[in-house]
Formats: sequence, structure tokens, C-alpha cells
Amino acid sequence: MIYNSHLTFLKPTNPCTLGRIKAPDGTCIDEDECYGDVGTTLCGSNTDCHNTVGSYYCTCKAGYFHPIKQHNFTDGRGCEDEDECNGTAEQTLCGNNTDCHNTEGSYYCTCKAGYFHP
Repeated sequence: MIYNSHLTFLKPTNPCTLGRIKAPDGTCIDEDECYGDVGTTLCGSNTDCHNTVGSYYCTCKAGYFHPIKQHNFTDGRGCEDEDECNGTAEQTLCGNNTDCHNTEGSYYCTCKAGYFHP
């Protein structure tokens, strides 16, 4: 037996589906999750936030990579500097008789002693 039972049904604060918000006219419109600084908060550092209808995804800026090598992600981990000068890529990027210098998000090449750029 149940005595003094009372059921309360809560009305949802956002009657729209996930990724949508209620517009002033009462219709449900896409919520731009990437608007302003929110995209950086959602995606993490060194990223670009891409709004889609009802959702979003993140990509790494040029010269950066995702820690678990995902191209599109929503985990908020951000991206780390890619060392373009590490390993065999150095010779491909800069060429023979050069030194590769990694910088945050990029790299540059210099000629080894005794060589010059034509």
C-alpha cells in the first residue's frame, strides 16, 4: 500500500532537442556551440571548433595534433605541438644540407654551414 503519494512532473527547461535552443519566437533553432570563447572551452587549446546542426566537432590547428591522433573530436583535450623536425620528416620538409628548427605550431629551415639558399 502507498499512502500520501504525490507525483510531480517537471517541465523541461529547454523543450528543444539536444543542440538546439528556443528562439524568442518560440521555435527551436540550432545552438552554435562554437560561438565566441565557448569553442575554445569545449575543444581545448590549439583547436578550431566547427558548428554543425545540433552538435559540433573540433579539429587541430595546423602544426598541432590530437593526443590520440583523432582528426575530428569532442573530448576537450586540445591539441599538442607537432615536432615537424623529429625523425625522417626533417629531410622531407627542409631538404639536404639544412637544419630544421621546430617552433610552436610550425618550423623553419636554415642552411648548414657552407651552404646557401639560391
